[in-house]
Amino acid sequence: MAYQMAMENDKIKADVFEASEFPDISMRYSVMAVPKTVINERTSVEGAVPETSLLEEIRHAVGM
Repeated sequence: MAYQMAMENDKIKADVFEASEFPDISMRYSVMAVPKTVINERTSVEGAVPETSLLEEIRHAVGM
């Protein structure tokens, strides 16, 4: 879902990686469930969540 948002808005950047192929990144972000969305290095959302929940977390992370 974050990737779709990035495709629609040039102010959003999304990187996708396979957690098992990049264990160092997985450990850095404490990946326990996939997908894991990290927002501005401040907050994260684990697992599949409704779009409205992800949007709320994004707003919170950017101070809206």
